[in-house]
Amino acid sequence: MGAYQSGYSPVRWARLEDVLQAASLIAIAVFFVLTASCNQPASSERTKSQTTSPAPSAPPPDTAVTPLPVSGAFLVDADLVPTEGYKLNSKTAEQVLTTLSQTSVFYNNQPKAQVTLPTNITSCLSELDTTTIDANKVSAKIIKNLDVSNCVKQLTDPSLTVNSLTATLKVYMYLSCSSGDVSGLKGKPFTSLQDVVLGKTGCKEGTFHLQFVSEQTAELLYGFIPTTFKRRVVSLDGTNALTGCKFSVNNNIESRADDCINFAKDDYSFITPSATLSYYDIYKYKFLGVTSDSSSDDNIWRSTGKIELSVDSWTGVVSFTGSNTSPSYTLQDSASNAAVTGSLKATAPGAGFLTPDMGSVTFGKSL
Repeated sequence: MGAYQSGYSPVRWARLEDVLQAASLIAIAVFFVLTASCNQPASSERTKSQTTSPAPSAPPPDTAVTPLPVSGAFLVDADLVPTEGYKLNSKTAEQVLTTLSQTSVFYNNQPKAQVTLPTNITSCLSELDTTTIDANKVSAKIIKNLDVSNCVKQLTDPSLTVNSLTATLKVYMYLSCSSGDVSGLKGKPFTSLQDVVLGKTGCKEGTFHLQFVSEQTAELLYGFIPTTFKRRVVSLDGTNALTGCKFSVNNNIESRADDCINFAKDDYSFITPSATLSYYDIYKYKFLGVTSDSSSDDNIWRSTGKIELSVDSWTGVVSFTGSNTSPSYTLQDSASNAAVTGSLKATAPGAGFLTPDMGSVTFGKSL
């Protein structure tokens, strides 16, 4: 471990990076509200040629019903598997249970977090307010590359000596609606979507797809040790095939297809003159028969079905038996063979949760 023997543990460094990452994840937390999808546009019919006269010109496409182009997604298959050269971070049972209780993927209405931002953070996030959705009747889309360096700098621990810091955020969202009308989303800033429920966008059936990549590099002094910190977080709300996840809404009951997943991988490295340490956390949540009743804000949990999960070396299942009944969990650690069972406790997302756990995308509510 070299210089890290004097208390520079991976866990401690991860907490330091929580601060560096916080601003960019606050930005995407708002964006996770809608979670969208990717659907291949249907081909249009062509008028058959006449043998006795030239074929009539095809009418111009109806922009109200022609899906927006689905191009722009950026994740690849390699993003969904462990990164070569990185070591899996380990978690205790207590840490995993804290993560699960704070993960909004299990909630219909998660308790609100009490987060106080510095007063000057508003101006650095102003670009988010001017980022609007492109939409027509059958689709909605956002592709955005953001430089969030200033936001991250403002939230960095002032006791650290930071010589340079860059932070970027890439977002791809696509909502395809095969039943309903989502044209009302056109021109809306995505920051306004934090209180939007998917079923109230005007879409009753369709697919959704969300991808993001958050990257940071910082040159800093930790104590007297010159350190380069690098982090890359990828997140997917869709399917293993990097396609959109099918959903439907009927009488306020939201449901997902059984191949829908929330996935995130968090790679981070600490480079000093004497050592390079590289770790990853990986989160995956797979939906099986999951429904949510969005008819009331009092409905806390998802209603039925189960979510199969893996969090680092832990695997297990969270099962739902009602919107106001705490879901049960069964978990096992492949590294130690430790096993735990119990019920989740409704918990607001915590400060640490803002950074590592990007498998928290949910249909209707913001993080």
